[in-house]
Amino acid sequence: MSDVKAGYLAKIEISGGNQVLGAGTWSYTGESRDVHESTHFDTTGYKIDTPLMIAGGEITVSGDFRLNDVSGRDAVDSAFQNGTELRDFRLYVDQSSYYIPDDTLFPTATITGSYVTITKAPSTTTFDTAGVGTMEFTAKVTGRLKLVNASANVVINTIGRTEIPGNSDLMFIADLISMGDPSDNSDVTIKFRYGTDKNVLNSETQTKSISDLGITGIHHSDTVAAVMVLYYQAVGTGDDDGTKVGVGAILSDTFHST
Repeated sequence: MSDVKAGYLAKIEISGGNQVLGAGTWSYTGESRDVHESTHFDTTGYKIDTPLMIAGGEITVSGDFRLNDVSGRDAVDSAFQNGTELRDFRLYVDQSSYYIPDDTLFPTATITGSYVTITKAPSTTTFDTAGVGTMEFTAKVTGRLKLVNASANVVINTIGRTEIPGNSDLMFIADLISMGDPSDNSDVTIKFRYGTDKNVLNSETQTKSISDLGITGIHHSDTVAAVMVLYYQAVGTGDDDGTKVGVGAILSDTFHST
């Protein structure tokens, strides 16, 4: 099977699988490295450059204007207005493989992982009588994007949670998108990491082994305290090949015991 990807299979998603509707083109410039010219006397006639720090790339998205795209374009606009650090921003190259901010960067810094910042709002629109309305927005990557190859790895999304009425229990919800190569895993074990500090998810739910793709949940007892902000993340590990591990985005919610 060819590894060439048809452009019509691509898409853009923000914050838990919300697709930006109407988008027809995305581009990413990739990271770049600054250099300092260190040429000195008595060289061989070539400039000498000293490699410095790596800067994240630029993202540009454009397409048709969709008036009622509340979950996609409006979510991008909200992220722009609030200066949100987007860690669940995905540039798909097909239906299941995508670029996403690399969450392994900056492990000892005050921030956790790479992120995307919207730098030009999707209110950048154009209308003309000879065509349809268009929109465009741009973003800057702090850190780098990594390519998640769904054909070779476990891919899982953190979807959200629901509270169980009458007690302090809840249901964490995930979407298993890929188990990787079928020869690697026939089942995937999922769990959720959670905590009150997004930098330290030091508690875990029980595990659940599943053999089918799609939405699934894990019931967890005695998790909720009154008016507590909880950060949580889905994790999927191959049962047959434990090196195949997928992690979802870190989401947060304010929980209330009932």
